[in-house]
Amino acid sequence: MESRQGETSGPRQGEEDRIRRLYRHVIIQSLGDLGGKNVTDLIAARQFIRSVQFTLICEYADWDDAWIIDVMFGIDRLSPSVRGKIVSDCVNMLKALVDM
Repeated sequence: MESRQGETSGPRQGEEDRIRRLYRHVIIQSLGDLGGKNVTDLIAARQFIRSVQFTLICEYADWDDAWIIDVMFGIDRLSPSVRGKIVSDCVNMLKALVDM
């Protein structure tokens, strides 16, 4: 996953990094909702991923929205019996990336 961030330095860099991390966690939570057992959360995640707001969050997170959306749609097409495990693995991987 290629980052699109520009070169920023100084005090604002720390603030921008924190904001970027926050938005990345929003994306990760949406992914987690796709693999959860709560039907209300699953439906809300599906709607959110298709929204303009989700695309903006991907932009603010500095993650490629087309790639993220493609991954999430692919995961959503999986049968529920395997979706949970794959989502769990993906969530753990993305959290590790965010915390690097």
